[in-house]
Amino acid sequence: MGFIYGIILPLKHKGKHSDLKAATTAVVIFALGASAAFGFDSRAWQTRLVAFDREAERMRAACSNCAARVAAPAFDMTVPIDMYPSGAVKVSLRAARAQPFVDEGLIWAEGVVATMFDANGAEEGRAEVESGVFDWKSRSGWGEGRAKVVYRGSRMEGVGIFFSVEESFAKIHSAVKIEFEGVDVKSSVAGNGKGADKKKKGAGK
Repeated sequence: MGFIYGIILPLKHKGKHSDLKAATTAVVIFALGASAAFGFDSRAWQTRLVAFDREAERMRAACSNCAARVAAPAFDMTVPIDMYPSGAVKVSLRAARAQPFVDEGLIWAEGVVATMFDANGAEEGRAEVESGVFDWKSRSGWGEGRAKVVYRGSRMEGVGIFFSVEESFAKIHSAVKIEFEGVDVKSSVAGNGKGADKKKKGAGK
C-alpha cells in the first residue's frame, strides 16, 4: 500500500462531483495505494496523529540540523527507500544534492524527486520537495519548503511535508491545495494512514 493523505475541511465542488454539495465539511482521501480509510473520530487514531506530529517535529528539526552541516554533498544521487517483498523498488529518491549522515542514520537531500512504482515497475506517482531528510531507522522523513505530490491524475501540494513509509502516512502542513477527481480543496491538512479506524466508509453522502 502507498501513502494515504486525509483531510477534513470544506470542499469546492465542480463538474460531476456536485452531488457532494450536501457536505459543508467532509473527509477527502488522497490515497497512493489500493485502499483508504476514514477514522478521524477514533480516539486511538487521534492518539496516533499526536505521535505522528511529534515525529514530524523531530524530523523537521533533524532537517534543519543536517542542512546546517552539509559540507561535501554528492550530486545527482538516486537511492531506493522502499522495496516490495519481491525485491522490486517501490519508492526511489533522486536528489540534485545529497549528503548521508551515517552515524545518525540520516540522509539530507535537496532538489528531491521521489518516484513510486507498482509491483511491475510502472510509475504510479511522484513527489517533489525543495529539500528534506530521511531517517533510515524509523523510515520517516520531512520535506522542507514547497511540496507537490501527483498520483494517477490526483494532485496535492503545499508547504512542509512529513511522511512515514512504515505507517503509509503523509501530511502536508500548510497552504494545502488538493485536486482529487475534480474536487478542489484549499486549507490546512490532517493526515490519515495505515491503522486508521475503517468503520466510516464515505463522507458527504
